[in-house]
Amino acid sequence: MAIIVTNRKLCCDDFLRRVELLASSKPNAIILREKDLENCDYESLAIEVKKICQKYGVDFFVNSFIDVAIKLNIKNIQLSFDDFLNYQDRLNSFSNIYVSIHSLTEGKTAQNLGADAIIAGHIFETSCKEGLKPRGLAFLKELYENIDISIIAIGGINEKNFKDVLKNGAKDFCIMSEGMKTDNPESFCDKFKL
Repeated sequence: MAIIVTNRKLCCDDFLRRVELLASSKPNAIILREKDLENCDYESLAIEVKKICQKYGVDFFVNSFIDVAIKLNIKNIQLSFDDFLNYQDRLNSFSNIYVSIHSLTEGKTAQNLGADAIIAGHIFETSCKEGLKPRGLAFLKELYENIDISIIAIGGINEKNFKDVLKNGAKDFCIMSEGMKTDNPESFCDKFKL
């Protein structure tokens, strides 16, 4: 099932209403990825998105804002590889630590340092990484053959190719752009059911 990654700049309507409709479609999780915000603004948004996720029984992840996650007692965090390395001494309060990686070496390091899952990408071409060559399904397969923690794929994943990422070792997958733009957020995750 899909993990929704937010990007309010791609959202064409009320952001919190869209998050609520997406949450009602029962994704595995929602990651609040609003990197341009100041801490206080991110915290205010995180409070609202956390409430929405709790209402629908959806796991909620803070992206990068570790101080906000600790202050709000949010036990799920998603970090860049560099932040994961830098915050090693502050991670003991988290139940689920997801780390974005871009190579097998980073994946192994994340696993060895206690990550619960890696987010690997980008797998397919995506407008979010325009001009950058995707790593492809072979990258997922290589990770699957060499890493024991969960692998979550990201980048250009849609209803036509999500089964391919699952067949090549991903336990789950992230979707950002399509979730922020879909005309039917309330039924968005239905098309990703096996």
